[in-house]
Amino acid sequence: MKIPAHISRLALRLLNRLMNTDRVRLVFYIFVGFGVIIVWMAFKYTVFEYDYYRKLADKQQMITVKNPVSRGTIYSNNTPTGVFATSTDLSDLAVDPKGVGSKEKLVTFLGDVIFEELCSKGFDEQCGEDVFEYLKQAIPEDTTIITEENIKTRIREDVLRKISKEFVDSVIVKENLSEEEIKDTMPLTEWSGSVFSLINGSLYVNPSRIESPDLLTEHLAALLSLPKEEVTYKLSKRIIRYIKILRKMGLATRDMIDTRIQAEKTNIAQGRMVEAESIYHFFILEPRPTRFYPEKNMGGQLIGFVDNEGDGQYGIEGYFNEELKGKEGVSIAKKDISGRTIGSFDLGERKMVNGTDITLTIDRNIQKEVTKILSDGIKEFRANKGSVVVMDPKTGAVVAMVSYPDFDPNNFGDVYELERVSYNKYPNPGFDLLGMPLFVEDSTKGIPIMVGKNKISLRGATEGEISNRAIPKYKYKNMFGPGVYEVDPVSSLYEPGSVFKAITTAIGIDTGDIKPTDTYTDRWFVEIDNFKISNVSSECIGRHTYMHALDWSCNVGMIDIVQKIGKSLFYKYINDFGFGGKTNITLEWEVYGRIDPYEKWSRAKLFTMAFGQGITATVLQ
Repeated sequence: MKIPAHISRLALRLLNRLMNTDRVRLVFYIFVGFGVIIVWMAFKYTVFEYDYYRKLADKQQMITVKNPVSRGTIYSNNTPTGVFATSTDLSDLAVDPKGVGSKEKLVTFLGDVIFEELCSKGFDEQCGEDVFEYLKQAIPEDTTIITEENIKTRIREDVLRKISKEFVDSVIVKENLSEEEIKDTMPLTEWSGSVFSLINGSLYVNPSRIESPDLLTEHLAALLSLPKEEVTYKLSKRIIRYIKILRKMGLATRDMIDTRIQAEKTNIAQGRMVEAESIYHFFILEPRPTRFYPEKNMGGQLIGFVDNEGDGQYGIEGYFNEELKGKEGVSIAKKDISGRTIGSFDLGERKMVNGTDITLTIDRNIQKEVTKILSDGIKEFRANKGSVVVMDPKTGAVVAMVSYPDFDPNNFGDVYELERVSYNKYPNPGFDLLGMPLFVEDSTKGIPIMVGKNKISLRGATEGEISNRAIPKYKYKNMFGPGVYEVDPVSSLYEPGSVFKAITTAIGIDTGDIKPTDTYTDRWFVEIDNFKISNVSSECIGRHTYMHALDWSCNVGMIDIVQKIGKSLFYKYINDFGFGGKTNITLEWEVYGRIDPYEKWSRAKLFTMAFGQGITATVLQ
């Protein structure tokens, strides 16, 4: 603290005076001097710095309690049974392998529990895919060996492997590393073998493989700007007392476990079972307030998800985040030196406002059926992706909106999982995987990433590497990784092609330039400069009505219509129909194609736009 100049001068004068006085006066002046200082300090703290110290005291003496708010529910129009998203308390299941009981019975029971959770609708293709994803194993090429018993055996073997481990073998050192930190830690992951690994921007360590943790602690703490004590703990070798088995279990699975626990406790109490034959001591059940999506993949893109911070991302969850989120309640009270509440919470409060429920125009039954049809069609024709929008023609209400590939909002982080490209499944990767992100191994420029159980340094594949079958390649399991978060029907553009012929015909009828029964002569092609625009079907040739041209998708017939309409009027109608602008649907990231002014159109552009080429639109448009 700096003493003001006038106080310093006063002190010097007093000191000179004291040098020439007797002891009694000396003591008196000393007390006077201290008194002046004390009065000044008291005045300073109680007047000049009052606000600062009052706030500091309030902070030390007050306790603020936040009252969690319930996020709003998202319903389909089949309310109250059709729920797309709701907030609930589910449970995580973990086990303590050092618990008292029979590990043999534990393995058998957990095998049944996991199968019930992943295959609640019975054994089918989806069940198999979900199980192999849970096990982080590649689906066998020979799918005939995938039987219900085979899958249950694989699950039990995985459980046995997990509970047989003695020491913790994976600990997060730091999440969400910066680009500089990733660069600095890459040599560490390469040098250490299987001790350190980088997975999705986070650094993991296997403490059981560290010989001398003290040598690494100081270096790692400085490298990642972490407290030394925290790094010391994370690098320390310790016995496993916690193994995660399932996250956010379904209610039926939780009932299986609760029933087993209650039955064992009853049998032990009645002397019909001994502790050594039970398994309930192994279980760790953790309530998890969570956002639950009962329909899983059905409508994942449309609904979006809630991230780990409680904020909605993408889809309806993102667009209506503030309405769904509500406002957290706050209560304030005094606390003692130990942090315990004194009296009631009457020093201030902010009332809790629960999130607003939202009912969509989506019909759950139609959404479910369209999801199945699209998924089956994509697989049958080996397409990469697809979208479907179903609307009520009288109201414009969207009753179904589906895209494939999709994702499960309950496990939104799974979109980052990778797998090796199988050339049996994709014999021509340059064509079969067109437009998909692909990666190749590169120990120099690649970033270490976990693929299954292996750590591999990967980077993006070049155009030449994509078609080279001699180079091993990796892809996202869902084909497009985090790209599946976007709602394709509103966020992706494409050329509508022949679908647009209905628009062209409607414009011609509305302007009065044609009638459906009017006829024209189709000579199979139209010649423009040095190229020809032809039809596809021979049914177009000859004298036909414009409805015939629409029925048989005749390019020449559409060209005849736009020649009658003219550039200016055709341009006006295209914009009036909504092309070249947003629909303003209540979804994030809507895009739209740009329509050039008609003054810039060539004759060829006018003709090709008549049948949907040279113009872009979203599926919704």
